[in-house]
Amino acid sequence: ADSERDRLVEWVVRVHRSLKLASRTLFLAVHLLDRLRQIQSSRPPLLDAAVSLLLASKFEEEQPASMAALVSAGRGSFRQSGLEGAEVRVLAELDFSLHGSTVAHFLPGFLGASLVAACPEGRQQCAASDAPGTC
Repeated sequence: ADSERDRLVEWVVRVHRSLKLASRTLFLAVHLLDRLRQIQSSRPPLLDAAVSLLLASKFEEEQPASMAALVSAGRGSFRQSGLEGAEVRVLAELDFSLHGSTVAHFLPGFLGASLVAACPEGRQQCAASDAPGTC
């Protein structure tokens, strides 16, 4: 089961990169994929991965991923009509609740805290430094 998740996440990352989407879209897509895997639907796993990336991009991007690009990336695993139907079903299954806490929400705080801890002069001094993470 973990190897299937790994394979699906790798596919999401590959498609995310090829479409040049924002990092927060990737984090949300993986979060949605994990939620869908808990539901254990009868949909093909790659279709769940595609729907997760589609919904995340619609939530986070000004220009969301196109269905045609996701269908092409699926290499015959599903059709656009299947993706459209799955999108509607997934929204209902998730009760239209797409947002969740992801690494994108915590990373800025962790990075800020690490700068303060690493720099006795404080965060402003570190931020002014030419070399990130040094004082």
